[in-house]
Formats: sequence, C-alpha cells, structure tokens
Amino acid sequence: THEIKSFVQYKDLIEDTVKGLLSVTEHVVTPSENITLTGKTGIDGSGGHKARHQLVDYTKSLQENPHLDPESYKNYLLMCFCPLQLSTIKKDGTKAVIWENNMPNSISYTRPLSLIRASESRDVIEKEYGGIFSEIMTNTKQDISIAKQNSQININLHIENVVSMVDGKMVSTLQGDSGSPCHYCGHSVNEINNLIYILKGFAITKSFESCQTTWRSIKNENIMWSDSARQGQCHKPLVEVKFHAILHWKLRSFDFALQIYYRLVAGVYEWGESNRANMVFVTAAKKEAIDHVRCKTGMLIDTVTAGGGTTNTGVMAEKILSPEHRDNICSLIKNKENRENFDIFLRDLNIMLAVTQGTRNDVNIDKLKQLGIDIMYHIRTKFLDHKGNAWVPINPSLHSMCAHSWELFQICSGPIMQYSEQAQEHWNKFVSRYKSGPGARARQHGVRININDIFARMLIMTHPVVANKRRLITCSHCHQIGHSSRSLAHHSYGPIKEERALIDSYFNK
Repeated sequence: THEIKSFVQYKDLIEDTVKGLLSVTEHVVTPSENITLTGKTGIDGSGGHKARHQLVDYTKSLQENPHLDPESYKNYLLMCFCPLQLSTIKKDGTKAVIWENNMPNSISYTRPLSLIRASESRDVIEKEYGGIFSEIMTNTKQDISIAKQNSQININLHIENVVSMVDGKMVSTLQGDSGSPCHYCGHSVNEINNLIYILKGFAITKSFESCQTTWRSIKNENIMWSDSARQGQCHKPLVEVKFHAILHWKLRSFDFALQIYYRLVAGVYEWGESNRANMVFVTAAKKEAIDHVRCKTGMLIDTVTAGGGTTNTGVMAEKILSPEHRDNICSLIKNKENRENFDIFLRDLNIMLAVTQGTRNDVNIDKLKQLGIDIMYHIRTKFLDHKGNAWVPINPSLHSMCAHSWELFQICSGPIMQYSEQAQEHWNKFVSRYKSGPGARARQHGVRININDIFARMLIMTHPVVANKRRLITCSHCHQIGHSSRSLAHHSYGPIKEERALIDSYFNK
C-alpha cells in the first residue's frame, strides 16, 4: 500500500460515529436493540498542493520507495463518510428517527476515512480502497457495545451506506465505464441527442451487477468489438455508485449555458472548436459577455481565480440564472429569436436546478420528468444554424439531470440533494488551509507528521459530540435548522414572483 497516508478502520469509524450520535441524543438504548445507520461515502482528489519544508522528507521517501509517483506530493486523495440518519423500529413496527443530519452537505459530520498523498488514478484507488469497498458492500451488519451504568449493552447495527459523494471523473473510475457519456443509462452520444429518444424518455438501466456482467463478457471477448453492448465499459467496476455528481449537475450545466451564450453573442452557430476563425469570434464574444455581465450585474463570471479555480461556483450559477438578472444578460444577444429561446432555456434550467438542488422531497415526479424532456427538446429544436440543423449537443451532466433526476427522486426516500458531493468537495479547501501557509494547523517537520495532524484535526472536528456544538445554519425564510435560504427551491433571488410560483408548482401541495 501507499506509505504516506493517515487512515482509520471502516468498522472503527462506524462504531465511533454511532456511539457519538447516541450520546448527543435523548434516546434510551435497550439491550439487543436494532438500530439502522444511513450514510454516504465519497472520494475526491485535489492537486496543486505545495510541499514547502516537507519536500526533504518526501525525497527520502522516494529513495526508500521507488514505486511512489514523483509528482504525488502535490496531490491528496481524501475518502469521507457522512452519517445521514440513525433510526430504530418501535414495538408496533413503525420507524422512529433517533437522529437526523440537518446539514448533510456540510463538513460538520463528514468524517475522514483516509487521507493519502497520491494522484487520483485508478491504480491507487483500487489498491488503497479496494478493502473498504468490499466492507461497504458486504458489511451491512455490525454489533456494537454501549457502556451504560457500569455495564455493557449490545445493539444490532444495520448499515445502509451509499457511495455518492463523487464527481464525474471518479464515477468513471469506480464504475469502470469511462467510455459512456451517461453513467445512469449507458446511451451513446447520438442517442442522447436524438429527438426520438428524448421524447420517449430515458430510464436508469445501469447497476453494479450489470457493469460486472458487461465486464465479464468483455474479458471473455464475447462483446469485445460491440460498442452498443459495451455501453462504455472499459474496466472492472470497483463498487456500486448511486446518486452521484449532483452538485456537478449545477456547475456543468451552468458552464454549458455560458458556452451557448458566448456563441449566440458571437453569431457562431457551431459547437466544435476545430474552426479557428470561428473560435476567434467566440473568444472575443466571451470577453465582451464577461464585461457586459459585470457591468449589468456586478458579478464576474468565467474568470480564473488566484487559487486556480474559476468564479463559476454554485452560488454564481444561482444568481446568474435567476430572473432578476436574466433580461440584462440576454440583452447582449442581437438576434431576437435566439435571445427569446435562450431566455426560455435559462428559465427552465433555473427551475430544474431549484427543484433538484432543493431540500424538499414532495416533488411532482410527472411534472419534473416532463420539464427535463422539454429542456432537452428545446436545445435540439430551437438552437439551429443557417441550414436549420441543431448545433448544440446536450451536455452529459445536463442529460443526467434532465433525464434521470425524476427517477432518482422515486428511488430516494428524501431529497436527492442530501447525497450531494458538496461536503466532500468542501474539505479540499480545509486540507489545503491546514497543510501549510500562514494559517497552517499542522506541523511542518515532515510529510508523515503533517498528514497525521491534518487527519487528526478532521477526525476530532467531525466527531458528533464536537460537531453538535458548532453553530447551526438557520434559514431566514422558513426558520428551519440545517440550510440557508439560498438552498430553498423557492429561493428569493429576483423580484419576479411568477417564476417562484412556477417553481412551487413542481411540488405536491
């Protein structure tokens, strides 16, 4: 295994978390009680980290272990577990919730399982996390002893853990289907953009078992040269993944909308970048659009930040797509028909994101399904070139959201946003902050000491007893604990009440 890492055993973390959750609740544990722990797990890599004083220590590690990647000291690989709910069954057979995570997308209860100095590669993930994946899929029951008044009480714990806090790149690695544009249905790019398929609708057909079956057929060379049968399967699936990349639906869909915007402003009705002459106009239009949006709204879009990211964050997407700024943004598009079509696209996309990224679970499934079909149909029929051909291909993330979100709401017992990878992504900033620099919280004597300090700090911060004492986020709109008004489906951006009412119509009364 990789040498430079800090970790805790999966069973030990589960036991420590359950004991901590029971200690902060008023639930009275009874002998042989059956308790169910529902949670989510995720993996994410981050790069571009500096070693500073730790570089000498790492050079020594390279001499001792030639198999280490020379560039891996710049990268971290973090695996976390987040408890969502603790429940039990009453004597009458009904479910009783002991504890519920009101902040499922906060780092407060998102506990670290492993922190490794390594690149985000399939070989490292399979080597380091293969054992944990097996435990997640097989270890669904665990006996835990609780100390109570100088005695030990044994409880039967049932674990429902879902691997969901992953982005699109990690899903491709874990499912092994990097050749597929959609990890839910396995349809090809042509089928995703085909109007017949769009109107017919897409269904979730991929599962861990189906990926395993496909991989076995590939190994036996039964479907080696059949792309339709392979469904993008290129490697062995490592673990079952569900409700994945929900946060990236918003980020990638927003980027997709901006790419359409730049081309409409430039008057270039071509998606590819092979035509250099057209790309000159698109680049100029992008600069003009960024200046226009900043002048009209005061917000800076699609610009690289000092930290290496961009200003296209989730908060920025919500503000730009809101009805408050939509007219000012669309006014830069000279063609009236394109301007109206893009306005409709932004409106429908805003509604879709408000519903799927919201905290409510009483979603009208039929209306949400039809909205997704309408968005995809609008893209393929309203954005046409001079010959009347569709020139905007549907983005894979947009397809996943529009085609499959309604079905995910059916599968999930609550809002699908609770399975988002937001907390996993958020930890990357804290790891970088703790590691080195002016605000470092870890010793700088060496890589091992540094990574152990970071991991220990994360483990203590997220212990239920400590996390329970943290300041709770309260919504200014509904006064509930666990979210802000920004995460509400009926958020208050903009003065247009009709659109907020339209968003509310996608929920059952």
